[in-house]
Amino acid sequence: MFIKQNAIRALVTTVFLVLAACSSPEKKAEHKVQIGMDKAAVLDALGTPKKTGRVHGSDRWMYETTTNGQVEKTDVYFQEGKVSYVGAPRPEDVKALKSDKGFKDVTGSDPAPATEPKK
Repeated sequence: MFIKQNAIRALVTTVFLVLAACSSPEKKAEHKVQIGMDKAAVLDALGTPKKTGRVHGSDRWMYETTTNGQVEKTDVYFQEGKVSYVGAPRPEDVKALKSDKGFKDVTGSDPAPATEPKK
């Protein structure tokens, strides 16, 4: 009887772990975007950013995602139209983020960010 209960527990645990692995969350933004990607590829991977602007001579696109009630902020920086940084907001740019000067909120407006290159 004791062995049978342990076998059932092991089976239930295994099924739970397999199901949990199958429902893994979507990749984080940092994993979808690579250094050197162009702006069109970033738009395809992440969609329209929440805000765009320029910081220290770089174009900056700001994204926010909410997973399980937690907001995750991801910045993508471009130099000469190519990704030069992707990740959490850089500490040296927090002041610019707080002031919002020079940043355009593009959520729910024109699908192309303000810094999208003209063709």
